[in-house]
Amino acid sequence: MTTKRFDPAAFLARYDALDAALVARGFPATSPWWRAQIERFVRSGCRRWVIRAGRRAGKSSTLCRLAVAWALWGSWHVPPGDTAIVPFVSVDRGEAAARLKTIAEILNTVGVSAEARNDEIELVSRRLVFRVVTCSIRGTVGFTSIASYGVRITVEVDGVKIKKRFDLKTDNPTVARTRRDRLVASMTPTATEATRTETFREAAQRVMRASEIRTKNARLRRLELHIYPYIGEVPVDKLRAADVATVLAQAAHDGQSKQSVLHLRNDVSAVLDELWRDEVIPENVARKVRIPKGAKVDRRERAVLSDEELVVYFGWQHPEASKRDAVLERQTMSAVSRMFGGLRLGDIKAIQWQAFDIDGGNFPEGWAPRKKTARPQLLEVPAVLRPILRDWWERAGRPHEGPVFPVRRGPRAGKTRKTGSPAKALRRDLKRAFGIEVPQPFRRAFKQGLADAGVELQTAMTLSGATDAKTHARYLVNTSKLRTVPVAALPSLAVSDRAAVSEGHRLSPLSNGDSLSDGCRRSDLNRRPRAYEARALTS
Repeated sequence: MTTKRFDPAAFLARYDALDAALVARGFPATSPWWRAQIERFVRSGCRRWVIRAGRRAGKSSTLCRLAVAWALWGSWHVPPGDTAIVPFVSVDRGEAAARLKTIAEILNTVGVSAEARNDEIELVSRRLVFRVVTCSIRGTVGFTSIASYGVRITVEVDGVKIKKRFDLKTDNPTVARTRRDRLVASMTPTATEATRTETFREAAQRVMRASEIRTKNARLRRLELHIYPYIGEVPVDKLRAADVATVLAQAAHDGQSKQSVLHLRNDVSAVLDELWRDEVIPENVARKVRIPKGAKVDRRERAVLSDEELVVYFGWQHPEASKRDAVLERQTMSAVSRMFGGLRLGDIKAIQWQAFDIDGGNFPEGWAPRKKTARPQLLEVPAVLRPILRDWWERAGRPHEGPVFPVRRGPRAGKTRKTGSPAKALRRDLKRAFGIEVPQPFRRAFKQGLADAGVELQTAMTLSGATDAKTHARYLVNTSKLRTVPVAALPSLAVSDRAAVSEGHRLSPLSNGDSLSDGCRRSDLNRRPRAYEARALTS
């Protein structure tokens, strides 16, 4: 604020004296046009000056002089204990920092002592700081500014481009950028639109555009199908844990599996996490929500085909001749997954002929796509797989490029598969061949084959393209192997038959000659003396 009447003539005289001193030390003089514009602004009494000037117009050097002149002789005042700030604001912090170097040279030329540190220069005698700040709401609030540079956005109203200012009413840089971008994109920007909180749909789309996760497309599809219809239009600051719980409960009611519902909660949580980190919302309410107890759990037996069963499956043909080619394709897919790095179904769809060293049909090696990790892996093609690949290659016309398992029919025939999965048809084939349903057995069989062969964990994870040890361990759960308790895990009791057990339900002697008395059993079981189970065991 000012303490005395501002004298434009006196200020301009001091500016001219500063300019003359700089010219004497080799600085360029202020051009007549800039001098006229400065005088026009100083005498106008306006508090805002918008300058439209191109590159190399002399604006930086001229405005640095004006900033120093205003800092030294301007009609401003700050109360004791406060510091005046002359901020230099730019999208590029380095661009703004360059202005400090110019100011330091000007102050040194006119003999004004100043302390330079990091991104600011302080005039201790004037309690004033020249400071570089980032072009954000948070970066430009909270201090007493006596001069600054500003910018307004050009918007189109009724077909006419005008400069219009909107109050965003926020000190959060993320919220400010979001509202600014929304105003720029809007054909009819309004004050209400400038202050409106973004909806969950808007926030999710913004977050996902900036996301670099490899499963982005799958997450966007889940959000579109299962999340947006229920909470898409809810403002993010109004979203409650109960709203997220309702979405998950509806998904479980619609038949989504527990794992699918978990994916939905993670999708919502990922968006809210980003908003929480940017301090747009105070907390991530999705973290409070539990998976509904009624969500369907896949209880199918986790088993793999034995080598004998695999041979039978590879030799099975569909009863209908028109469907045998499709079955042969799935059998080839199964062979590749089982023997070539345990490829996932996504890798199977993405694998290309050019990924293999065809070598006239010998197929010595090839690159596994590894779509999940985005790290293709060079692997040797096992000898037992090579004739299967060669047969499929010859059936395809001996191509050297293109998808190994392309779209079979329709307008995209011959191109890479994008949507859909052969998993259901594959399970149907196995059920017809064996009368059982085994979910996705071939990647599991590859991992279990490595474990049975004694391959150590790190090597097994590398060969199968796994990145998480816990996930890798789940593939090693084989229900058929969990039906028999190993003999080494059982006690070595010499019990010949039930007749060897005495009338009092006493144990037979152990093989080493020791015995367990009823009193010892009573002590070990911590039985109550008068409890019914004690009477039953001793009667």
